[in-house]
Amino acid sequence: MLVVVPIRALKYIEIRVWALFLGIAAAVLLYVNVPHVLHPLGGTEPPTCEGRTMSQSEFCRVDTREAGIRRLSYEEMQQQEKDDNRDKAVIWTIVGTGAAVLALIFVVPIGSRKSAARRGKGRTSASARRAAGPPSRRGIR
Repeated sequence: MLVVVPIRALKYIEIRVWALFLGIAAAVLLYVNVPHVLHPLGGTEPPTCEGRTMSQSEFCRVDTREAGIRRLSYEEMQQQEKDDNRDKAVIWTIVGTGAAVLALIFVVPIGSRKSAARRGKGRTSASARRAAGPPSRRGIR
């Protein structure tokens, strides 16, 4: 049995499938990262300096573009790790929000256009019926 499906219907289905995948990815990104924006991970384990675990009495020499060479304490290194984790969570939350918005854009307009086409199909609007006037009696005896 051969089923013929119009090309337009395939495109509509394909876009909805992509929107579904995008929506799932957005939900996962938001579910995983939003809690880490509010309560970032890290800051509890010993920090590392140049690949070596620091002790609490050590300082780490860090070369930054903005401030040049800085000496950071154990606590400052832990806080820097926590801030880095928060920054990553914020970026992934923004990506997840963008994916959710994109998924909605894919689903909503296409669905409304398709339903508008269904509503207008086979029906005559009231203004079109009024413009046509009453049915003609010509040819009826």
